[in-house]
Amino acid sequence: MRRRLARLLACPECRADLKLFEFFQEDDDEIIDGYLYCPACDRGFMIAGGIPRMLGSRLYRNEGFRQRYRARIRQIHRGRDSERAGFQGDDPVGHKANTMESFGWEWLTYDRFGWEAKTKDGLWGAENERERFFANTLFEPEELAGKLMLDGGCGNGRYMAQCLEHGAEAVGVDLSPAVEAAQRNLKGHRRAHFVQGDLFCLPFRRQTFDLVFSIGVLMHTGDPQRAFRSLAGCVKKGGGMGISVYQKQNPLHEFNDRWIRAFTTRFPKRFLREASRVTAQAAQGIWRLRLLGLINAFCRLEPYELCVFDWYNAPIATHHTVKEVRGWFGEAGTRQILETQKVDPRSRLRKWIWPGCGFTMRGNM
Repeated sequence: MRRRLARLLACPECRADLKLFEFFQEDDDEIIDGYLYCPACDRGFMIAGGIPRMLGSRLYRNEGFRQRYRARIRQIHRGRDSERAGFQGDDPVGHKANTMESFGWEWLTYDRFGWEAKTKDGLWGAENERERFFANTLFEPEELAGKLMLDGGCGNGRYMAQCLEHGAEAVGVDLSPAVEAAQRNLKGHRRAHFVQGDLFCLPFRRQTFDLVFSIGVLMHTGDPQRAFRSLAGCVKKGGGMGISVYQKQNPLHEFNDRWIRAFTTRFPKRFLREASRVTAQAAQGIWRLRLLGLINAFCRLEPYELCVFDWYNAPIATHHTVKEVRGWFGEAGTRQILETQKVDPRSRLRKWIWPGCGFTMRGNM
């Protein structure tokens, strides 16, 4: 973690400023191990492996870190071994823990997806991710230079790379250990920062970022409107926010999707990965026959292994309407809303036969 990031952080519990304690540095500006302490509520957060772990104790435990620095932690907490128990980011019912485990496994396994020139099947690569980033945020390449940006749910960091490539400074936050894959992929980029944190209680100062985006993440939180409000609170006045979420489909598609996912979300991860590979290969053949859109009227099928795995692995996946999401932006006080749907609006028949899996919306604050 670079010291620059510490100036952007706040206590996710009470929003107070944090004190930085440096335990081990790699160089003058890179803190590998350290501690962020909130004097207002007597809570502390580890900086482990160069990443601030801004989560409650039920979601992130690192006993090795605590044992290694026990004396220093006790000193910070005036003789106690750790911070106060209980935290709003804790997860008593286990939903967040399941999401952490699922997406952590996914992005540590597919850690290079979107980074190579092409995937093994030759159908997807870094150029596709560049196009997808701008299509799914509605940002313009020329508006990124010099901006401070937040990626809400950064995965393996492939969208952060687009921010950096166009001259921005980027902070990636993710609930899961996926931030470690993003950190590896962007190692050496001094304008890239990483935080393991919860979208419901983001550890950033209010109105900090010029541009905030979240691509394909909010619908996996269990309460996407609440996560949206939290992200919107991080945008500066005059800044912008772009999100992409799953779109509600026809009733038959919705029924089939719920029924299939009731099984696939319980599959062992390695089995689901192999099933996704076989399914994606079949989808490639269907796609060449120009029948994939017809199949997608009934259930989601993709010609890419990761996309199949991602769709059927997520423990929670809600679907939304354009009207609903426009309401989120309206509540946040956006002065202008831009939108695009990944369906052809000119044809109701096409919308039925080839439904888009999601849509994008941008708001200017």
